[in-house]
Amino acid sequence: MAEDRLGQPDSKTLDAKAEDPMIVKAMALVCTVFVGGDSKCVTEFYPKTFETMQECNVQLFQWRMYELPRNKKIVLDDCVITSYKHEKWK
Repeated sequence: MAEDRLGQPDSKTLDAKAEDPMIVKAMALVCTVFVGGDSKCVTEFYPKTFETMQECNVQLFQWRMYELPRNKKIVLDDCVITSYKHEKWK
């Protein structure tokens, strides 16, 4: 399996490997600006899970472009593989 520069499995390789379905979660650093100029940034994990990295990235794009209020901004985002479906929890 190919790896990226950080040693993580390459998302293109993971998407193409049908025999190892995975569970992917979307996470983002979301900053909110309040009246008066105060701001707060928090890491949010979105409740929906995805089957592929591509589905997750598309959803992050939709959230960023269409669903966030005007006073919120996604500063950083990523899709994270939380587990493979065939793994059993110990």
